[in-house]
Amino acid sequence: MKTCADFGGQTHGGKPCTRKAGWGTGKDTGPCKAHPDEQAGKLEALKRAYVDLIASGDHTFMSAAKKVGSSVTAIWRMRKADKAFDKEIEEWKKQADPFRVEIVEDALFARLAKGKYTAAELIFYLCNRAPHRWRSVQHVEVAGPGGGPIDVEITNARERLASRVAGISTRLGQTRGDPRLN
Repeated sequence: MKTCADFGGQTHGGKPCTRKAGWGTGKDTGPCKAHPDEQAGKLEALKRAYVDLIASGDHTFMSAAKKVGSSVTAIWRMRKADKAFDKEIEEWKKQADPFRVEIVEDALFARLAKGKYTAAELIFYLCNRAPHRWRSVQHVEVAGPGGGPIDVEITNARERLASRVAGISTRLGQTRGDPRLN
């Protein structure tokens, strides 16, 4: 059954309208009486504006939502309800991510060049940009008690499982004639 939300109808809280499609209009299609077509048009305009802001690469999901007068939660609901809208945002995000990475890289390098960095930022930069000279290597040795060997017991997992099931069944009194569980 189609609902008003299938035609863009949303509650004031941004949730999809769950009324039957065309409710109160005498039709069995389109948004309900409370969410006429112009609201659906406004919703499409809001989505278009949001996608344009994300596509610019200058906005986060939160800043774009605020700029169009919505919330991140409402946008996520719209994305969930409209797979084409979600796909378009994902495509633009993929295109914007390399650009955003460059911005972050440039900002980090500027901080390093000005001497305004934390030790973690400096180490991160060196380990990732010159791994042949800078790397974070940890040597871990595992030993048994007192530095001795580790005792390893190799068992048949199937036998161990059958034994445990048998023990539980016996405690519960549920052997049901299975000779392996007696």
